Amino acid sequence: MLERGVENVSIDDVVTAAGMAKGSFYRYFGDKVQLVETAMEPLSSALLDATSECAAALRSSELTTDASIAYQRMAARLGVALVSHPQQLRLYLQECRGPSTGARVPIRALADAVASAAIELSELAMERGIVRARDCRVSALAVVGASERLMFEALVADTPLDPSSAALSLIDLVFNGVRPGN
Repeated sequence: MLERGVENVSIDDVVTAAGMAKGSFYRYFGDKVQLVETAMEPLSSALLDATSECAAALRSSELTTDASIAYQRMAARLGVALVSHPQQLRLYLQECRGPSTGARVPIRALADAVASAAIELSELAMERGIVRARDCRVSALAVVGASERLMFEALVADTPLDPSSAALSLIDLVFNGVRPGN
Protein backbone atom coordinates (compact mmCIF):
# COMPACT_ATOMS: atom_id res chain seq x y z
CA MET A 1 0.00 0.00 0.00
CA LEU A 2 2.90 2.34 0.66
CA GLU A 3 4.34 1.57 -2.76
CA ARG A 4 1.15 1.51 -4.86
CA GLY A 5 -1.56 3.21 -2.82
CA VAL A 6 -4.47 1.77 -0.89
CA GLU A 7 -6.82 1.46 -3.83
CA ASN A 8 -4.24 -0.23 -6.08
CA VAL A 9 -3.63 -3.16 -3.74
CA SER A 10 -5.97 -6.16 -3.81
CA ILE A 11 -6.69 -8.73 -1.11
CA ASP A 12 -4.75 -11.19 -3.27
CA ASP A 13 -1.74 -8.84 -3.16
CA VAL A 14 -2.03 -8.61 0.63
CA VAL A 15 -2.22 -12.37 1.23
CA THR A 16 0.59 -13.05 -1.23
CA ALA A 17 2.86 -10.50 0.47
CA ALA A 18 1.93 -11.88 3.90
CA GLY A 19 2.41 -15.48 2.77
CA MET A 20 -1.00 -16.51 4.02
CA ALA A 21 -4.10 -18.14 2.62
CA LYS A 22 -6.94 -15.90 1.51
CA GLY A 23 -9.26 -17.65 3.94
CA SER A 24 -6.97 -16.65 6.79
CA PHE A 25 -7.29 -13.01 5.78
CA TYR A 26 -11.07 -13.22 5.99
CA ARG A 27 -10.81 -14.90 9.37
CA TYR A 28 -9.40 -11.63 10.76
CA PHE A 29 -10.79 -8.97 8.41
CA GLY A 30 -14.11 -8.61 6.65
CA ASP A 31 -12.59 -6.63 3.79
CA LYS A 32 -9.77 -4.29 2.84
CA VAL A 33 -11.50 -1.36 4.55
CA GLN A 34 -11.37 -3.20 7.88
CA LEU A 35 -7.70 -4.06 7.28
CA VAL A 36 -6.85 -0.39 6.70
CA GLU A 37 -8.96 0.68 9.68
CA THR A 38 -7.16 -1.82 11.93
CA ALA A 39 -3.74 -0.83 10.60
CA MET A 40 -4.46 2.88 11.14
CA GLU A 41 -5.99 2.53 14.64
CA PRO A 42 -2.78 3.04 16.67
CA LEU A 43 -1.96 6.21 14.73
CA SER A 44 -5.56 7.39 14.89
CA SER A 45 -5.62 6.98 18.68
CA ALA A 46 -2.29 8.76 19.07
CA LEU A 47 -3.33 11.75 16.93
CA LEU A 48 -6.77 12.18 18.46
CA ASP A 49 -5.54 11.64 22.03
CA ALA A 50 -2.86 14.32 21.54
CA THR A 51 -5.37 16.84 20.21
CA SER A 52 -7.88 16.04 22.98
CA GLU A 53 -5.22 16.56 25.62
CA CYS A 54 -4.24 19.88 24.05
CA ALA A 55 -7.90 21.00 23.92
CA ALA A 56 -8.33 20.19 27.63
CA ALA A 57 -5.18 22.18 28.44
CA LEU A 58 -6.38 25.15 26.36
CA ARG A 59 -9.77 25.12 28.10
CA SER A 60 -8.04 25.57 31.43
CA SER A 61 -5.36 28.03 30.27
CA GLU A 62 -5.56 31.77 30.19
CA LEU A 63 -1.98 32.69 29.45
CA THR A 64 -0.20 32.51 26.12
CA THR A 65 2.66 30.65 27.80
CA ASP A 66 0.25 27.98 29.05
CA ALA A 67 -1.13 27.60 25.53
CA SER A 68 2.35 27.43 24.07
CA ILE A 69 3.22 24.65 26.51
CA ALA A 70 0.00 22.80 25.57
CA TYR A 71 0.92 23.00 21.90
CA GLN A 72 4.50 21.91 22.64
CA ARG A 73 3.20 18.88 24.54
CA MET A 74 0.91 18.04 21.65
CA ALA A 75 3.84 18.38 19.25
CA ALA A 76 5.89 16.05 21.43
CA ARG A 77 3.10 13.47 21.48
CA LEU A 78 2.76 13.75 17.72
CA GLY A 79 6.52 13.26 17.45
CA VAL A 80 6.21 10.04 19.43
CA ALA A 81 3.47 8.94 17.01
CA LEU A 82 5.77 9.71 14.09
CA VAL A 83 8.53 7.55 15.56
CA SER A 84 6.18 4.79 16.79
CA HIS A 85 4.04 4.43 13.66
CA PRO A 86 6.09 5.65 10.67
CA GLN A 87 4.49 3.33 8.10
CA GLN A 88 0.94 4.16 9.15
CA LEU A 89 1.81 7.86 9.24
CA ARG A 90 3.32 7.71 5.77
CA LEU A 91 0.24 5.86 4.46
CA TYR A 92 -2.01 8.45 6.10
CA LEU A 93 0.00 11.31 4.59
CA GLN A 94 -0.05 9.71 1.14
CA GLU A 95 -3.78 8.98 1.16
CA CYS A 96 -5.45 11.63 3.36
CA ARG A 97 -6.36 13.97 0.54
CA GLY A 98 -7.72 11.36 -1.85
CA PRO A 99 -11.41 10.69 -2.33
CA SER A 100 -13.24 8.99 0.52
CA THR A 101 -13.92 5.79 -1.34
CA GLY A 102 -13.15 2.12 -0.84
CA ALA A 103 -10.32 1.26 1.51
CA ARG A 104 -9.36 4.94 1.80
CA VAL A 105 -12.53 5.66 3.85
CA PRO A 106 -10.86 5.10 7.28
CA ILE A 107 -7.92 7.31 6.31
CA ARG A 108 -10.18 10.11 5.12
CA ALA A 109 -12.29 9.75 8.29
CA LEU A 110 -9.11 10.25 10.32
CA ALA A 111 -8.14 13.25 8.18
CA ASP A 112 -11.58 14.77 8.78
CA ALA A 113 -11.28 14.11 12.53
CA VAL A 114 -7.82 15.74 12.58
CA ALA A 115 -9.17 18.79 10.74
CA SER A 116 -12.13 19.06 13.14
CA ALA A 117 -9.83 18.76 16.14
CA ALA A 118 -7.53 21.45 14.73
CA ILE A 119 -10.49 23.78 14.20
CA GLU A 120 -11.62 23.14 17.78
CA LEU A 121 -8.11 23.97 19.05
CA SER A 122 -8.05 27.14 16.99
CA GLU A 123 -11.48 28.19 18.28
CA LEU A 124 -10.36 27.61 21.87
CA ALA A 125 -7.19 29.62 21.32
CA MET A 126 -9.15 32.47 19.75
CA GLU A 127 -11.74 32.50 22.56
CA ARG A 128 -8.93 33.01 25.06
CA GLY A 129 -7.22 35.67 22.97
CA ILE A 130 -4.16 33.46 22.55
CA VAL A 131 -4.24 33.42 18.76
CA ARG A 132 -5.67 36.01 16.40
CA ALA A 133 -7.20 35.00 13.11
CA ARG A 134 -9.97 36.29 10.89
CA ASP A 135 -11.32 32.79 10.47
CA CYS A 136 -10.11 30.05 12.81
CA ARG A 137 -10.77 27.43 10.16
CA VAL A 138 -8.17 29.00 7.89
CA SER A 139 -5.48 29.07 10.57
CA ALA A 140 -6.34 25.55 11.74
CA LEU A 141 -6.29 24.02 8.29
CA ALA A 142 -3.11 25.91 7.38
CA VAL A 143 -1.38 24.45 10.43
CA VAL A 144 -2.68 20.95 9.65
CA GLY A 145 -1.46 21.24 6.08
CA ALA A 146 1.94 22.55 7.17
CA SER A 147 2.25 19.90 9.88
CA GLU A 148 1.37 17.10 7.49
CA ARG A 149 3.87 18.34 4.92
CA LEU A 150 6.58 18.67 7.58
CA MET A 151 5.90 15.14 8.83
CA PHE A 152 6.03 13.79 5.28
CA GLU A 153 9.39 15.51 4.75
CA ALA A 154 10.65 14.03 8.02
CA LEU A 155 9.74 10.57 6.72
CA VAL A 156 10.84 10.62 3.09
CA ALA A 157 13.19 13.51 2.30
CA ASP A 158 16.80 12.84 1.32
CA THR A 159 17.80 15.30 4.05
CA PRO A 160 14.91 14.94 6.48
CA LEU A 161 13.79 17.72 8.75
CA ASP A 162 14.27 17.30 12.47
CA PRO A 163 10.67 16.80 13.68
CA SER A 164 11.24 18.51 17.04
CA SER A 165 12.83 21.58 15.51
CA ALA A 166 10.17 21.74 12.80
CA ALA A 167 7.37 21.51 15.38
CA LEU A 168 8.85 24.28 17.51
CA SER A 169 9.37 26.46 14.43
CA LEU A 170 5.75 25.94 13.39
CA ILE A 171 4.48 26.77 16.89
CA ASP A 172 6.62 29.92 16.88
CA LEU A 173 5.25 30.87 13.47
CA VAL A 174 1.65 30.43 14.67
CA PHE A 175 2.15 32.42 17.87
CA ASN A 176 4.40 35.15 16.50
CA GLY A 177 3.59 35.29 12.82
CA VAL A 178 5.97 36.38 10.13
CA ARG A 179 7.73 39.63 10.95
CA PRO A 180 11.01 41.29 10.20
CA GLY A 181 13.73 40.63 12.78
CA ASN A 182 14.29 43.12 15.61
